[in-house]
Amino acid sequence: MPGRRFRLESVLQYRAQLVEMRQQELAVLQSRLEDELARLARLHQQTESLAAQIRARQNKGALDCEGLRSSLGAFGRAAQRVVEQMASVAQIEQQTAAKRLELSGAMQDKQVLEKLKERQLAEEQQATIRQEAEVLNEMAVLRFHRAKQEGGASPEDKVKG
Repeated sequence: MPGRRFRLESVLQYRAQLVEMRQQELAVLQSRLEDELARLARLHQQTESLAAQIRARQNKGALDCEGLRSSLGAFGRAAQRVVEQMASVAQIEQQTAAKRLELSGAMQDKQVLEKLKERQLAEEQQATIRQEAEVLNEMAVLRFHRAKQEGGASPEDKVKG
């Protein structure tokens, strides 16, 4: 039994690969989320800039209707892009959360097998210790009988005397 290979080693390796794969997928999603959030921040900044331009045109006094209409159109398109980007960010956040759950499950599955492997190793070590104790006991009994046959006195008697 000692030195026996863990019978579920291939499954443990597979689950370890799954954990690594899920970690990589999560890292990609998190990077993508950061990029999308940065893009959203730029779009917000762009809409704020367009709003400031519109306010500046309104405060000039004489209204340039054509320029104002153009600025409002650009503002509307920018606001629409912000809404679309927010939806994209929300979708990636959902994917990221789902991937975190997958990673957590994969890690738990791997830990279960690791505990089984540790338990098997501990059992093998205990079996080895028991076998060694049996051998030592057998050797002590043999020594005792040999000493008894040779001198008639037990090894304990020799130590006392």
